[in-house]
Formats: sequence, C-alpha cells, structure tokens
Amino acid sequence: MRLSWGKETVRATIAGGTLVYFVIGKIAFEPRLAIGAISVNEMLQLGVLGGLMVMPWCGDIGRMVRSRTLWLVGALALLLAVRAVGADNSAYAPAKPLGYFGLVVPALAVFAASLHGQGDVRRFLILWALVGTGMMLLGVLLLLSGASPPRLAVFGGGSNGYARMLGTTLLLWVGLDTRWGKRRVPVWLLALPAFVVTLLFAGSKTAVLGLGISIVALALHRGDRRLLFGAAAGTLLFATAPLWSHGIARYADKNRGEVRMFIAPDIADPQGSYGTRLLFYRRSLEYLKHPSWFGVGTGDWHAVVGLPSGRRHPHNIELEVACELGMVGLALFLGMLAVAGRWIRRPLADPDEPRLAGALIAVLVFWLFNAQLNGDLLDNRWIWLTVLLLEVVVTPRQHLAAIAVPPSAQWQSA
Repeated sequence: MRLSWGKETVRATIAGGTLVYFVIGKIAFEPRLAIGAISVNEMLQLGVLGGLMVMPWCGDIGRMVRSRTLWLVGALALLLAVRAVGADNSAYAPAKPLGYFGLVVPALAVFAASLHGQGDVRRFLILWALVGTGMMLLGVLLLLSGASPPRLAVFGGGSNGYARMLGTTLLLWVGLDTRWGKRRVPVWLLALPAFVVTLLFAGSKTAVLGLGISIVALALHRGDRRLLFGAAAGTLLFATAPLWSHGIARYADKNRGEVRMFIAPDIADPQGSYGTRLLFYRRSLEYLKHPSWFGVGTGDWHAVVGLPSGRRHPHNIELEVACELGMVGLALFLGMLAVAGRWIRRPLADPDEPRLAGALIAVLVFWLFNAQLNGDLLDNRWIWLTVLLLEVVVTPRQHLAAIAVPPSAQWQSA
C-alpha cells in the first residue's frame, strides 16, 4: 500500500508541475520569473525531464508510446524543425520547433503516462481550473490596487492569453458542474461575477465570443435546452452590443480593455487589430491560390505579406500552417482534428464521469475558435492537450490513479 501511495503521489506532483510549466509556456530564461540565475520555468523544465525519467516506475509508458496524439504532435514538431533549417527569419523560426520539442512534446508525454483514466483526467481538469482561478483572483487584486495595465493581464503577460485562460477556466467549472460545500453550490456560479469583471477588463472579444459558442456546444452535447437558449441569447447580445454602445464608448480610450468590448471594429484604421487581420488573411489566401507542398518555411510567413522579419504570424492557425508548412503541414493538422472528431463520437470507456466528455468538447471548441483569430502554433498548444485528454478518456482504463487537489476543497460531482 505504501508503495502504491508513493507512486500516485509522485505522479500527481509531476503532473501538477508539468501543468504549471505548460501554462507558463517558456523554455528559456524568463526574467519575470527569475530566482537568481535560474527562472521558475527552467526549474519546472528540469522537473518535467526528471518526471519522464521516473515514469517507467510510476507511470504508464505503454499508453505514452501508443498515444496517437503524441505521435501526431511529434510529427508536426519534426516538420517545424526541418522547415526551420535555412529560414530567413532567424530570430523567430527556431522558437517554434524549440517550443514544441522543449515544451509541448515532453509535457504531453508526461500527461499521457501519468493520467491513467477518467478519474485522473477529472482531477487534472480541476487542477487546471484552480490554476486559472488563481490567475483570475490575481487580476481582481490588480484591479483593486489600481495597478492594472490598460488591458488586464498578470505576470506581465498578454491580455489575449490571459482572457483565454479565464475562458477555459470558466468552461471547466461549468462543464464539470463541480460543486462546493454542504449546499452543493456550483463553483462557476460563485465565481461568475469575478470572471465577468476580469474578462471585461482583459478586453478580448474573441475569448468572450468563444466562451459563448463553447457553452452552446456543451449544451448541445448535454441536450440541455435551458443552457442552450441562455448561452445563445447571451452570445448574441454580446456580439451585437457595439451596435448600440459604440456611440457612447467611441470617444474613450480604445486601448483600454473595458472600452474595446463596446466599440465597433475600426475599419478605417489599417494598423488596428481588425484592419491588420483582414490584410493578413487576404495576403495569405492570395499566396495559397498556388499552394506549395512544404510552404515558405517555419517562421517565414512574414514574407507572404511583405512585412519585416520578427514574431509575425497571421493570427489564424490554418493559414499559419498552410503558408509555412504547405499542404503537408495542413494535412497533418487536419488529420489530428479528424482523429479528435472520431474520439468525440466514441462513448466513454467508463460511464462514471458523464460530464467529462462535454467539458473537454467545450474546451476544444473554445480553443479552436480562438485559434482562428489569435495566437501562433505555440500559443494554441492547448488544442493538443485537450485532444490528448479526449484520447485518455475514450480508451480503456488500465490503472487507477489520483491527481491531488487541496484537501480542504470539497469537490463533488452533480
């Protein structure tokens, strides 16, 4: 018994640390997380590598080796590396394969080996939601202190990434229908006001629209008409709000998050968020009229639109892959989504967690929607984590395991 408890504790610790590393998303020294000559993310990176070394003792190496998600993401990483050779954009091109081989692939390998079934996945999702809730509370503290940036974010990160983390967290609480206390109050209902405030001040319309669309998908999966109509009505109201609020908010600072939510896209500003995206999409589609098998090369999308080199990407994951990695890369990407679609239609290996599949489907829809308008391949790594978790919950459970959550939290399933 002691040996079994020890293995479960080790797996829980490794999975938790790997999740934090995955959230940070950095492989090199990060000054904002520095402790002397080493940063927290580098410490976690060493922990992930050490975790992979002990997985033969405490994890399921067979599941890791058999994981289709891991093999497909590994193939994408290899293609990124091959196409980065000789790239003109030398400051950005290496970041993508290094990010995948140094962050995404090892983290997914740890998760594949350490999560042994639906119970593990549910506890892991609660841990993920707790991390996101902590980030939300930090945002609230920044607002109360008056030290928040114009668009709310934490740890000096980007507001769009912060909003996507908040949206994912709220989806997890709603999807899992996690309840707290003797009265079994839904966690999402308790935290909703704080999530609304922080999402508002983060100023990401895409995240809020994606949240509404994902809850609609969740309602369809559950067959919940009340949730469906409520989410659809709320999403429609938010999407049309600039039609009546633009005249009031247009004279305010449009760079502030709470203002961005209520003004219409500035079509006349070619340098603005809306105008640049239209340019990026149009030029990318023009390039793809004569598609290439292997694209312009990793990180060299800037040449497609005639921009200087740097961290340039079209803010659309399909256009990014198709332009940089060609039809081969796009086929690989779409193949991964097709495999995920098959897993979505497959029944759970164990019906004990009926809410689990719906929560994962909602999170996948959320990240796929956001990937159409924001971020590059590394920013949207959460798509592959969600696909991996879907793979775990639809394959037969081979071992029992536990990912620890704080003992004081009285989580119960509805």
